[in-house]
Amino acid sequence: MARGGRDRPRGSGIVSASGRLVRGLRRRGLRGTVQLVRLALWSVLIEVGLRVAPLPRLVRFVGVTLGDGPAADGPAQGGASLPEEASPPGTTLPLTAVERQGVLDAHRILRRGPFADTCLRRALLVGHVLRPYAPVLHIGVAKSDGRVTAHAWLVADGVNLDPTGSARFTAVVPTMKGTLTG
Repeated sequence: MARGGRDRPRGSGIVSASGRLVRGLRRRGLRGTVQLVRLALWSVLIEVGLRVAPLPRLVRFVGVTLGDGPAADGPAQGGASLPEEASPPGTTLPLTAVERQGVLDAHRILRRGPFADTCLRRALLVGHVLRPYAPVLHIGVAKSDGRVTAHAWLVADGVNLDPTGSARFTAVVPTMKGTLTG
């Protein structure tokens, strides 16, 4: 019996969670921990920016270009935003180990963080990590079953980082006032 007469599974609770966090940060080393903290801070900046700034301004601040038309030629190539997934050779970005870890960390932060893990937040944070590849943010809409849905994805160095998700969406062009035109 645990304190207070309740049964708790072993390894649960705040002390155990903080222990796992400390062990994980030790495994990452100083450089990896700094990179993770920087990305967590960028996720906060992106969240605040989504609430207070027009999208074109936020996109420039993050270091991504806003797409001005259809994404790459058709539903394009590889899956660099999901490095765990195997892709045919030559269809993904040639990411360094640090960039690959940064993309994984961006996904991990948004999955576990306090903010919603939406395609727009994910595209902005991954786009920040992949700035050396000149990422372009595309926003598209699709209508199915009478509902209009929107999706955001990145194209970097001509590689569509979300080929399956973006295939059914028609790219639209955000204007400077934040409205969308298609």
